[in-house]
Amino acid sequence: MQEKIKYIGILSAVLLLASCSMTKGLKEGQQLHFKTNIDFLNPKVVPQKGKVAEQLAFIAKPVPATGLRRWQVGIYQWANRKGKEKGPSAWLKKTLGKPPVLFDETLAETSRQVMEKHLQDIGHFGATIKMDTTVSHKKVTVNYAVTSRGQYSVRNIQQPLDTLPLTHLLLENLDETLLETEKPYSQMALTLERNRLAELATANGFYEVNQDNFYYFVDTTAGEHQVDIFLKIKQTGDSSIYQVYHLGKTTVFPDFSLESDTTVHTLDTLMRRDLRIVQNDKILRPSVLARMIWKDDGAVFSKTDQRETINRLLNLGIFKIANIRFEKRVEQDTYFLDRVVLLTPGLMRDKSVSFEVNSRTGNFIGTEVSGSFSHKNLFHGAELLSLSLGTGLETNIGANAGAIINTLNLNAKASLELVGIYAPFIDRTRVRGSYLPRTAFSVGDDFQQRNGFFTLNSFNLSAGYRWRKNRFQHELNPFFVNVVDVLQTSNQLDELLRQNNRLRASFENVLIAGASYNLSLSNQDENPAGRHYYFRGGVETAGHLLYLVPNDNGNFLGIPVAQYMKFDLDFRQYFPVRKGQLAGRAFFGVGLPQGNSQTLPYVKQYFIGGASSVRAFRIRTLGPGSFESKLTDGSNYIDQTGDLKLELNMEYRFPVFPPYIKSAVFVDAGNIWLVKGDADESTPEADGRFRFNSFYQEIAVGTGIGLRIDFDVAVIRLDWAFPIRKPSLETGAAWLFSEIKPLERTWRRQNIVWNLAIGYPF
Repeated sequence: MQEKIKYIGILSAVLLLASCSMTKGLKEGQQLHFKTNIDFLNPKVVPQKGKVAEQLAFIAKPVPATGLRRWQVGIYQWANRKGKEKGPSAWLKKTLGKPPVLFDETLAETSRQVMEKHLQDIGHFGATIKMDTTVSHKKVTVNYAVTSRGQYSVRNIQQPLDTLPLTHLLLENLDETLLETEKPYSQMALTLERNRLAELATANGFYEVNQDNFYYFVDTTAGEHQVDIFLKIKQTGDSSIYQVYHLGKTTVFPDFSLESDTTVHTLDTLMRRDLRIVQNDKILRPSVLARMIWKDDGAVFSKTDQRETINRLLNLGIFKIANIRFEKRVEQDTYFLDRVVLLTPGLMRDKSVSFEVNSRTGNFIGTEVSGSFSHKNLFHGAELLSLSLGTGLETNIGANAGAIINTLNLNAKASLELVGIYAPFIDRTRVRGSYLPRTAFSVGDDFQQRNGFFTLNSFNLSAGYRWRKNRFQHELNPFFVNVVDVLQTSNQLDELLRQNNRLRASFENVLIAGASYNLSLSNQDENPAGRHYYFRGGVETAGHLLYLVPNDNGNFLGIPVAQYMKFDLDFRQYFPVRKGQLAGRAFFGVGLPQGNSQTLPYVKQYFIGGASSVRAFRIRTLGPGSFESKLTDGSNYIDQTGDLKLELNMEYRFPVFPPYIKSAVFVDAGNIWLVKGDADESTPEADGRFRFNSFYQEIAVGTGIGLRIDFDVAVIRLDWAFPIRKPSLETGAAWLFSEIKPLERTWRRQNIVWNLAIGYPF
């Protein structure tokens, strides 16, 4: 404690002296770059001068310390004069201090020239900037005086007048130009237009054209503060540059490696349509390669198409490298590009193991372990076979533990994904774009046993499609089936079911048959290290079509049919912050029982808590609403579920010992509620109903800290969390700040929940 008081006292004294010590540590001949001023000598001729001044200030270097940074410079100078490498002053210098920004006349003059060039680039032709400095007590203020004649606008844009095929193409697409008349002149607009013209040319057969083949002549004497712009095509002695190329022969090496000799033709050479396939080992069926690397007869070369071809081949998931080499050829005055497609296979089989370990009040320890195997090219058509097997159990390690295993869960799943949309009236002979649509089939089974309460089995089967367009990922399952079979219930549970209509409806055999659609959107690929987001919205419906066929009071083949609508929204935002990342998630979901169904099927109900949710509460032990289960007897429990879920998470992630050891502090909040509740208002579970005027009082809140070992390919995560708000307590006592006592062993044992898992929670 005395050490902390010492640091606080030192910091307070330093802050008092910091403002007047920015220059005291400067050496002989050094001066502080204190301030940068930008003044317009004739501001009336400078439109948007505030914006222009901001642009110039951004260019001017170096950037002087302002605001809080001046205090940091003062702290740095004060601590630096101590000359100590250890102790409080060295700690202040390293953690809070910032070195002073020194005046550099050469850098200031370079900045003046760059600023002057920027004014020319935004249409202030003939603008000049003069620089002078004022010095006071080793503090230098740099003054830039801007003189402008006014900003020029574009009067006319003249296109090339020659008869080249390239010129004809440009004129045909003139409506897409980025240049506009009567707009301020902009050098950036000319640069972007050159890039657009190059993209247009390479997408229409002009293989060797790039932005350097276009340039502009700008006439600044066209009129009063007006310019005429003339687009020119660079003259060259090579006539083939401005010729249209057609796709010629295509040779594919599906098992290429750096050690391969593509000049040696092996005996295993196949022809498929216009593809020549040369390989030692069969990787892909020729028909699949033809779908990925197609071309029309006489097709004109398109750089865009070839880029999409590369992406399609990589998206098959079986090649780690894909490249196309072009070879020029002229035949009867027609220019061809022969393609050599080089594909390097990756690993076709993959195995993985994941696990979670967590704790909850009452000496309960829970664990989930799962393993998976995948084959990415099962029938030599990029078919993805995935097999998974998992188990979860919970046990009580206390003195009165009772049964060794209180909860047991076993699940198995098999899925097969095929490239293309397998549906009537869909042409699968060719695939366009960069992303591959897929048809997926899956079958699985989930066995659950709650010792002393129930045993339940859920069998599921589904078929659907996944496709992507731009940022939007679509997933449509026009058909899925769940058959839920309650195998056994205990006398204790039967008594509870007789008292609670909703709970009884949740534990009935049921047939779930319906369809679902999910839409996801993300910009992470465009900016993985910066600010990005993820959104997913989904809708699921069940039972409606089965009610159109003959049935027996809502039963189909003797099994009750569930009928409901379900909606989910999941939004995540990631912000880069100094030395870390701030991540947030918001989730909302609601299920609406319909028809003869009084509640959602048990396997479709929402739950909350656990390693990737509100981490201060054990999975399935929170809610609904302010309801608190009275079933806990030290050895077992019934899952707490609901029809509506709201969850909010915020996590600050930061490195501890880069690059592998990281940490995080987090806050989680949320709960689940019932939509219809139980018919009997006297039951305790009636407290779990969602009510607009009071639901916010039933939000559970937890916080904690986590440790992560991040190997890029996998993250091992350990989180410690404790509740700071429990909705099961009376409203006035729901917040627990006054009861937080981390130094007391009893409090830690009763409140801290730890979770061990693979991967980030969101």
